[in-house]
Amino acid sequence: MTTPSRVPFQGGKFFRPLLFIGLLTVSKCVVRGFAWILPYDAGLRTVVMESVSLLIIPTLYAFISGREFARIFRLESIKLKMIIFIIICSVFFAVPLYAVSIIISFIQGQPRDQFIHILIAENPVVTFLAVVIVAPVTEEIIYRGILLDALEALDEGKRSYLSVVLSGVIFGVSHLDLTQFPTACLSGILFSVLVLRFRSLYAGMLSHAVLNGLSLLAAAANN
Repeated sequence: MTTPSRVPFQGGKFFRPLLFIGLLTVSKCVVRGFAWILPYDAGLRTVVMESVSLLIIPTLYAFISGREFARIFRLESIKLKMIIFIIICSVFFAVPLYAVSIIISFIQGQPRDQFIHILIAENPVVTFLAVVIVAPVTEEIIYRGILLDALEALDEGKRSYLSVVLSGVIFGVSHLDLTQFPTACLSGILFSVLVLRFRSLYAGMLSHAVLNGLSLLAAAANN
């Protein structure tokens, strides 16, 4: 006798987006609580906070919504020529992002990447792991995996520009930093486009890692 597959919860097109927002809020509160009990090492805190978010949000989202992990995360392999294209595209995209960050810093009269400078000074190895590996993996799973899946409910599965733009805006807002919002928003849109174009979350992870790595190198050069 076969066991029937679980039927996804039918809560209207706003259910999945609201579920994501609720889980993200809870996760932010939980990881902030974890940060208080950790030793003061910004890099270590980042690794732990991202890991906790990765445990909370995807598991509860898939369980409550009844969505299959494979459908949410789009973990399709990408070919070598696609990898090369994504890397080149990310490097070129880093130029306008860098220009935007310089303009914002000039307007605000503050030095760029203060938090990255603190991370590098405290522990460069942990900083590399946190910024170039942990953050791209966890954030892509959450924002280009779960969030895009949730927003597609608003588009009724059509994958229109609404999902792409909203995912970028929400990604920018989630950084809780006005100075990072423009660049995070633009990069979030790029990651969404790549994930939908190549139908793989790996495309977003790779681009995210490249941009974060370039940002880390620039910060280290100016440190």
